[in-house]
This record gives sequence, structure tokens and C-alpha cells, in this order.
Amino acid sequence: MAIDFEKIRQKVAQLSGNRKSDLWSPKKDKEYNIRILPWPNGSDGCLALERTFYYNIADGRPILAPSQFNKPDPIQELINKLRNEGTPGAMELCKQLYSKRRYYVPVIVRGEEDLGPKLWGFGKQVYQEILDAMLGDFGDITDLREGRDVKVTMTQISGKAFAETHAMPRVAQSPAVTAKQIKEWNAAVTKLDEIYTL
Repeated sequence: MAIDFEKIRQKVAQLSGNRKSDLWSPKKDKEYNIRILPWPNGSDGCLALERTFYYNIADGRPILAPSQFNKPDPIQELINKLRNEGTPGAMELCKQLYSKRRYYVPVIVRGEEDLGPKLWGFGKQVYQEILDAMLGDFGDITDLREGRDVKVTMTQISGKAFAETHAMPRVAQSPAVTAKQIKEWNAAVTKLDEIYTL
């Protein structure tokens, strides 16, 4: 019998506390229908939970900025010191070290409902698109009975380093799923702090 390397990867992820499989992100040049779910225990009335990360420190792995939790932040202290120095080299290093904000919502990917809820992290532009649509004609898209699915696309634009992601609620309102499945999904939504720890 052959070794199942996928099972080995899952076990390593479980043993190391890696919860990245609980995250979802769109792939380039593909269209998705997703349903943004309300946070099971609320999110202070906001659609998304926010986290700030440093990206260019540890092999590209994101590091939570301690300052957002009112903790000492040696990276921010270094940025402040470099900014005060003011030399061109110091300012260039500052740009590389600046933190970036990400926004997270629980989602169900249509056609992949059997995988359960995932957390989708996105940047300011996508968040602005979603909020503008909600304040415009679409209202509370997370309403489990009368909300809306969201069309998500990611497209590589010629000449740009990063692909552009766009999110637009669908016109038709629809229930998310059955009441029983909603209860199961609420129980299965991963806590963001279990994926990214300080």
C-alpha cells in the first residue's frame, strides 16, 4: 500500500497548529460565488475582523503587528527610528517594513459547501467595494434568509505585479442554506486568532 502524502501533510499541519486550510482565497481568472456569513459571536457590528501584519520580515510569512493589541512592537520602533534618521536608505527600508491591514470574513464557497466555512482575507480595495455595495442598493448581504451571494473575480492585469480582486453582490436575494446547516456552519467557523497568533 502506498503512502498517502496528503494525509501526512494534514497530520503535520494538525501537529504544528497550522490552520491555513481554514483560509480561502480566489484563484486567478476564475469566477466564484460565495456567501459571506455573519460572525457567529458578532464582530462589534462590523462586517469584517481587521488584522495588521508585517510581510517582509520572516521569509514572506505574515507577522501580526503587536501594537494592534497594545503590546510593545519592536518592528514599529525600528520603523520610527529609521524615519527619524531620514536618509534615503532608511526611508526605503521603512517602506519595506510598513504594516498592511487585512480584513477577514467567514464565507461559504458555492459548489464547495461540503467543505464548510472558510475565512477570506482581503485588502482595503475589496473591503471598500463590498461596503459601498451594502450602503448602496444591496443592504445586509450577510442576512441568512434575505442576503445575497457575492461574485468574486481575480484577474491579472498586464503590467501590474499583483492580480486585482473584485467583489460584487448578486442582484437576487436568497437564503444562505437550511437552518440546520447554518447552525453547523456557525459551530465550524474558525476563530481568526487560532490561525494567526501573536
